[in-house]
Amino acid sequence: MAWPPTEEQQRIIDHDPARHARILAWPGTGKSATVIRFMLRLGDEGKRGRLLTFTRAATNELKEKVAEHPEVLDPPSTVHSFAISTLLANPGVSVLPEPIRIADDWEWKELVRVHLADLIDSTVRLVDRACAEMASNWESLEEFEDPNLPEEVRNRFAGAWEQHRRIFGYSLLSELPFRLLRALQDHADLDLGTWDVLVVDEYQDLNQCDRHLGPQADHLPGPDPHRCR
Repeated sequence: MAWPPTEEQQRIIDHDPARHARILAWPGTGKSATVIRFMLRLGDEGKRGRLLTFTRAATNELKEKVAEHPEVLDPPSTVHSFAISTLLANPGVSVLPEPIRIADDWEWKELVRVHLADLIDSTVRLVDRACAEMASNWESLEEFEDPNLPEEVRNRFAGAWEQHRRIFGYSLLSELPFRLLRALQDHADLDLGTWDVLVVDEYQDLNQCDRHLGPQADHLPGPDPHRCR
């Protein structure tokens, strides 16, 4: 980011961390760099910020920028990584089998879904549909039914899945934000770590469940896309 900052960028850097805010601006206008300056300012004031983003690719890109200030800024992480680290720090607050272990892509594809299909006397394709429907409910916080999933398969899957994963001790990556949300709602004393301010990059990529992990944000006007460099 060019220095000194523009007037719009400085407003963000000087923003009161006690108030929620959202930066709105075009790609390439310096949003991430401005947010990092904001977090450095928090560090100067003795506060600690936690930087989250949605994808691993975006996280890796931010890591390069944050690495220049390791004494002040912790490495960024994805929302899912934040969710599992918080749940691990608070054992017993979720319904996940413990110790929490995420089934990787190979295990899901070659073992879990194949075994589930055998248990419910169905096809792997329909197990995939049932799982996608379940994940959609977690992400949207609303009931969704796949019109191409037979009701008898849906019912058999719902009955078998919880028992199956408890026996084999796995959880799914897609459910982590939902389980953290439920833990936050059920446990007012949940240990969230030592950070003071939570900053989310690429906020528009978050789903309904992700957004509910924090209070509704106020709107903070972002940099003018023609002036922010």
